[in-house]
Amino acid sequence: MGGEDAPKRKRGRPKRQTTAPRSVDCIDWHKTAVEMRTRGHTYQQIADACGVSMSAAYKAVCTYLEQTRAIAREAAEEVRRLELDRLDRMLAAFGPRAEDGDGGAADRVLRIQERRAKLLGLDAPAESRTTVDAHPDTVRALMALVAK
Repeated sequence: MGGEDAPKRKRGRPKRQTTAPRSVDCIDWHKTAVEMRTRGHTYQQIADACGVSMSAAYKAVCTYLEQTRAIAREAAEEVRRLELDRLDRMLAAFGPRAEDGDGGAADRVLRIQERRAKLLGLDAPAESRTTVDAHPDTVRALMALVAK
């Protein structure tokens, strides 16, 4: 009786529109929370100002920071990819000349390879040692802190 032709309704919560007044208010208070935290306000101060719980204020700021870090990682990866492409083109230009015995081209190839290895993190870190000359009382105090 007409039931077969009617579109099926999805079960669960309806999709929330991002332009709904409640969504806009949510975005506004999240933005306010981040701005306040950037200016040095505590999470309690943010919660009081935005009319939310302290955990909601904390979560809003953390979510924003994680999203910002993800965007920065993506941008850095894109720049790294562009640099590697540029180095590959240079290597293609200087490589044959270096193989033919051109000393200057060989030096360029080595520099390109060093830069690629650095961008890709292929080189093992250099070992370093630090010596601290400290007063015996300072050493005992530091050892006591480490032991706790």
